[in-house]
Amino acid sequence: MPDLEPIVIDELLVPLLEAASPELFRNNAFRVLGLSVHATDRDIKKHAEKIQMMERLGNSGKLPSTGPMAIEPPPMADMISDAMQRIRDPETRLTDEFFWFWPEDNSHSDSRDEALAALAARNVEGALKMWGQRVGNDDDAGGVALHNLAVLNLVCALDLQLVSQTGGISAQQQEEQSNYWRTGLWRLGQTLSSERVYSQLISRIRALADPRLTEETVRRLLATTPLALLLINAQLAVRAAQREDIPEVNRQLRIMENSGWSAELIEEAMRRAVQPLREHILRLCTIARDEADETLGAQVATHLLEQSKPFLTALDTLLPSGGPLRDDVRDEVALVALHLGIGYGNKTNKWAEAQDLMDRARTYAISPSVRQRITENLETAKTNIELGVHGHCWFCGDNDGEAGHEIEVPMYGDVVRIPVYNGTQVTWRNLQVSVPRCGRCVEVHQRHAKFRGRGSWWAFLAWAITYGLMLLIISGLEATVGCETLVLAVIGLIVIRWVGRDIGHQLAVVSSPQGIMPDSHKSQFPYVQKMISAGWSIGKGPT
Repeated sequence: MPDLEPIVIDELLVPLLEAASPELFRNNAFRVLGLSVHATDRDIKKHAEKIQMMERLGNSGKLPSTGPMAIEPPPMADMISDAMQRIRDPETRLTDEFFWFWPEDNSHSDSRDEALAALAARNVEGALKMWGQRVGNDDDAGGVALHNLAVLNLVCALDLQLVSQTGGISAQQQEEQSNYWRTGLWRLGQTLSSERVYSQLISRIRALADPRLTEETVRRLLATTPLALLLINAQLAVRAAQREDIPEVNRQLRIMENSGWSAELIEEAMRRAVQPLREHILRLCTIARDEADETLGAQVATHLLEQSKPFLTALDTLLPSGGPLRDDVRDEVALVALHLGIGYGNKTNKWAEAQDLMDRARTYAISPSVRQRITENLETAKTNIELGVHGHCWFCGDNDGEAGHEIEVPMYGDVVRIPVYNGTQVTWRNLQVSVPRCGRCVEVHQRHAKFRGRGSWWAFLAWAITYGLMLLIISGLEATVGCETLVLAVIGLIVIRWVGRDIGHQLAVVSSPQGIMPDSHKSQFPYVQKMISAGWSIGKGPT
């Protein structure tokens, strides 16, 4: 009997790991086909011919279910086809032989075995009693009985599991199932360390006479079995977690903990069982991150958070906090949502929505570094909201602000005056506040500026004509132009220019749509007013 420890992952038997699922026994080739594990190539060929005959007769839907613990309802054609494929592969056949009932003799039919005949009649208690009486025998029959007791208990446990998932089971049946699990795993542990069982397996590979089956294959089969059985319980726990059936999750975890196998092996089984969940979550993250249209960032991020939530909740139920299997995928979802939120805010200036996304993403994050990164970006989003980079035009309040149309308000503050030997040294800080504006308001403001400019030039032209006429009159009267006249002319120019600009402004207002504030309204922008309240001033610096 070879030493099965330590288990090297690369040396595990792949066909067994591929078959390790709650359907392990239901998909067993010998159970599906109703054949003995000692069936010869001739027996298998005859069975295949029988199936082909049924197909020709148009009765390929179902094959009558025979043999011990026959499948109910009978297997369909595709299930039978898969079983025929499995039985033709030597390693898969050996795996299915090990996880089905062995006859006490080397006959090719189970009908000659009293215990197997009892199972064919669904007399589970009778078979358990017969094998229980023989298990202590120090011979091949004792090894076969030990192996069959392990298999029967596990078959009963998983058959009841299937019933519970399709129609539910009573509390008594659930207790029976737990007993089957405990007894089956206990007997399996004895089976794996039994010299008699090992000898039976060696005899089988010699009888099969396939060069691909060696004693190393047997060693790998036995070494892989604990992980395969734990993997089944782990998968059942995952399914229960996805249904939010917490009692069932805890029950499966207790079965694993009480199996007698190492914590490292249990951890490896759980890692493999949750890997499909992790891969699905990471696939959702990849799809979301690859979204090229940043204007859809909010929608894509929301979709990611909603789709990943049930899978993350399942991982939270199954795995302890602080472990990488749980925490790294949570961090990845949070980071992708953050990435989408930042891109969405930058592209659309809708920072309030971006902030909401970041707040939700932070509840998904686990590691301090990721949470800190989200917090820093949340502060940036809040600042952008205060600065008005929130999408709405400040001047009309109806449209979204458009990139390139903002009005920059220069401000200065924190003025410090330091006396020096030849005067005063003045230092200050500058700030540019961007006031959001839409294209429609830009056109209105440009029209305002055009009318004001034209009003000024009209006023200047009127002044020039008036002043020219005045000079002509004075020259005609042969009078001289004194200083008083020039002063009055300058004052008149200033007044007329101001009046002209005001007339131009009023014309612009009259010709503009209602509800649009002039560009001077920029000084009332909330963040500008906030900085003024903090002692800052509008302008580039103190005079």
